[in-house]
Amino acid sequence: LGKSIIFKIPVIELVFQRIEPTIFLLFYSLILSVIIALFLSVSAAKNQGKFIDQIIRFFCTVGVGVPAFWLGIMYMILFCIVLKLFPVSGYGENFFEHLHHLFLPSLTIATALSPVLTRNLRASLIDQMSSDYVDAAKSKGLNNKYIFNNHILKNSLVPTINLLGVNFAWLIGGTVVIETVFSIPGLGSLMVSSIFARDYLVVQCVTIFFAVLIISTNFIVDIMMQYI
Repeated sequence: LGKSIIFKIPVIELVFQRIEPTIFLLFYSLILSVIIALFLSVSAAKNQGKFIDQIIRFFCTVGVGVPAFWLGIMYMILFCIVLKLFPVSGYGENFFEHLHHLFLPSLTIATALSPVLTRNLRASLIDQMSSDYVDAAKSKGLNNKYIFNNHILKNSLVPTINLLGVNFAWLIGGTVVIETVFSIPGLGSLMVSSIFARDYLVVQCVTIFFAVLIISTNFIVDIMMQYI
């Protein structure tokens, strides 16, 4: 894949040096997005039409419209500069420092992604809750909690997991921007700096890596859907 014009080392070696922060950020963001989406969608579906449902739907509408980079800057001002709870930039030296340094960047991406997942999962849950098999399960004497956890939620996850796979490309695009905002030494910030420096071999290699990652993720999602 050639040698970097700026860093004077093989491009593939440079990519592997920067790959860890990006992978960590991706999965951290993914986990936070799923947790937020599950909590909000279940709360909204169980309280359909009530005040809490309206608040969650309002959050989803606003969340879809707010740019992730602006949200990241607002989080940085509030939690880093004003409250001084999190570092402004960096990646840390060990696992717990990684969790601490990357919490705000991951939360920024999750805040932008979770509204899409929440809206989809909420609609699926409401649709499944009115299905005939739910009435049949209740007529057999099964309690509502068991029916919801073992049947309704499981069946509702299939379209949401599929949507998550489709949005994984957007998630990678989000990490490129957020890594630049929070100065994280990952592939996203490397790609941006390489574009401005016209180090095209690095840009090419990072693009190939992201493409392979997206294809692999969609393949894994297809397998997960069949399993669920």
